[in-house]
Amino acid sequence: MTRLWNANGLLQHPQCDKAIEDVGNQYFAELRVRFFFKRIGNNKFLMHDLVNDLAQCVSSKFCARLENNWQNYTPERVRHVSCLKADYDVFEKFKTLKDAKHLRTLVPLQKGAGMYYYWLLGNKFVQGLLPFLSSLRVLSLSKHRGITELPPSVIGNLKHLRLLDLSSTEILKLPGSVSTLYNLQMLLLSGCAYLNELPKELVGKGKGLRIQDLGELQHLRGYLHISGLENVVNGRDAASANLKDKKLNENLVMEWSDSHVEDSFSVRDTLDKLQPHMGLKSLKLSHFGGTRFPDLLGDDSFVNLKTLHLESCNCCFLPALGQLSSMKFLTISKMDEIRNVGEEFYGYNAVIRPFQSLIFLKFEQMMAWELWKILDNGVFSSFEELHISKCPQQTGDFPSELLSLNSLKPSF
Repeated sequence: MTRLWNANGLLQHPQCDKAIEDVGNQYFAELRVRFFFKRIGNNKFLMHDLVNDLAQCVSSKFCARLENNWQNYTPERVRHVSCLKADYDVFEKFKTLKDAKHLRTLVPLQKGAGMYYYWLLGNKFVQGLLPFLSSLRVLSLSKHRGITELPPSVIGNLKHLRLLDLSSTEILKLPGSVSTLYNLQMLLLSGCAYLNELPKELVGKGKGLRIQDLGELQHLRGYLHISGLENVVNGRDAASANLKDKKLNENLVMEWSDSHVEDSFSVRDTLDKLQPHMGLKSLKLSHFGGTRFPDLLGDDSFVNLKTLHLESCNCCFLPALGQLSSMKFLTISKMDEIRNVGEEFYGYNAVIRPFQSLIFLKFEQMMAWELWKILDNGVFSSFEELHISKCPQQTGDFPSELLSLNSLKPSF
């Protein structure tokens, strides 16, 4: 609901750091307080009958529900259309929409909770109808199976589009013209099991999105995956991404294509300058090529971090991860240069008890790892699960406090 409001320009943009999604949620909460909506289940709400009748009366000239026919609607005046899906939708059902030149919203609706969760609608719908709907702000093809492609010229013509929902379709690839939709605010692709190609907008040299461009995206939220970091020239460019001010970003993945690099210092400087916001909850580093991690991985920059995964990094020693007081889940995998896990893992001259919140630890495919020094101050007293797999140099000679774990899963 709030996404539709935003895409149709009904939300007042905040003048502070508040995200537009939060403004929509605030609107909805106020309407609930005024009894416009009532909860009928988890994340399900029902509009009061009288309010619904009033809304339909006021919007009847501009809003339509497409079932088997248009009834008394005039396509030229309609701005918003919802479609009740049939088990097998056919193109003929939608042909009249060609005359809706000013249509802004086209979304599907499910009537009841029947046994059919997906609907069949072929590529003919996209190719035969969308070229006539250039004023669309919202387009949802969610759960319509049979749509496997989006012609570049068709999608590129939807210049006003702000929300595109392709979730749970059989789409195979997204055309590059999606990147030209400069008004697009939200692209939904969850459940697209067959999707195998996205527009190549990775950070890089020359063409494509640059790492500096992230600095202009002030309201990034949720999950952010940055790949191609080997193309970042220096730490100054990395700092301009301004990740430390992305307060709504809670889950971050940073990835290089190859952990073998010529300039280890430059790579380490890049990671050091890509310092995220202190509210980050989850972090994954993949194929980092520095011989050691920057100090920030063991300081209060990650005071709220709960999940960390280090994968295929080239470092010879682990950072002081024991000083991350909020971390609960730690996975270290495919780090072939690590031979010893010693005091540096816990933090030299530690001021707090190492790993005080950690409950899950996993070492996987550590081919050269031989020695593991365990401190004698009950450092693993909070542990619940320890997984060690495909570490052929490990002997399994662990301290008694580890062997007594309820869930110890060694597999050398």
